[in-house]
Amino acid sequence: MAGIFGSSGGGGNTYYMPPPPPALPVIEEKPVVMPVADPEEQKRIALREMAVRQKRQTTRASTIIGDDDSLGE
Repeated sequence: MAGIFGSSGGGGNTYYMPPPPPALPVIEEKPVVMPVADPEEQKRIALREMAVRQKRQTTRASTIIGDDDSLGE
């Protein structure tokens, strides 16, 4: 019983041999490099999106008349 729990005392093999490590898979693909974001390009895109939103909000559709206005037809 002492040999099972690793205490030295009686006969038997008291040396613990760890199992071999698992074999790692071989990855042959090269990792995909993500592009670095350009801060100036991000600013231009944000400015363009803001301009489009403002243009939509300042049209006749955003007034009291509403979206379904047919301009008197």
